[in-house]
Amino acid sequence: MACQSIIGRNEEIKKLEKFLKSSKSEFVAIYGRRRVGKSYLVEEVYKDKIVFRAVGAYIKEKDERTYKQIQLDHFYESLLDCGVSEDSPRPSNWREAFRLLRKYLEGLRTKRRVVFLDELPWSRPQFFPSYIMEQNLKSLISS
Repeated sequence: MACQSIIGRNEEIKKLEKFLKSSKSEFVAIYGRRRVGKSYLVEEVYKDKIVFRAVGAYIKEKDERTYKQIQLDHFYESLLDCGVSEDSPRPSNWREAFRLLRKYLEGLRTKRRVVFLDELPWSRPQFFPSYIMEQNLKSLISS
């Protein structure tokens, strides 16, 4: 999975590849200064392994309910982009949103799955479901 397009990140690439080869589920949080290529690194290393990608949206909204619903709608649209049926109910909370994600992931035939939640701090989910760790799943968060 060598990344020819990334220079000076050999150590990080090796770590990401190691997580994917692990015999257990892994949760990886990638954090650091803005605009240094964290998201690009994940997308290049895991190109064809990412089965779901959602990006938290930056919103200057003051009303927390509005902010939350915008983030949930954005997450739902990412599920639709992956092929989740439009008949699936739009989630009204993060538990429902991750339940839809779980249903989608359980329907996949691939053994190794990468869920990429980019800019998660903007989404502010109230919890991170335990099933993420129960699945043979690698989760990456970039902020």
